[in-house]
Amino acid sequence: MRSADEVLHVIASILLRCLLIGLACMTYWWAIIQFGRNAAYQLHIQFVPSLTVENFELIHYVGLTALKLALLTFFGFPWLAITLFLRKSRKKQES
Repeated sequence: MRSADEVLHVIASILLRCLLIGLACMTYWWAIIQFGRNAAYQLHIQFVPSLTVENFELIHYVGLTALKLALLTFFGFPWLAITLFLRKSRKKQES
């Protein structure tokens, strides 16, 4: 049976991996919109012909912001809290 610290360490490593994968996806999304804006817009107006360039950019800006907030809320802050707790726990055990 694993100790609570070992379980928390595993959970922290999973949260960190999820955060990094999410940030990689967010960076990929940003790069597609930043460097391939015209191609991405042309692709989207095939499905939504009334989509303006301003609305297209607004949708992606809000989407990237929402993704960043979700990544920090669900993966970043819990990882940080667990990591700080484990660090404090190790210091307490050493003394």
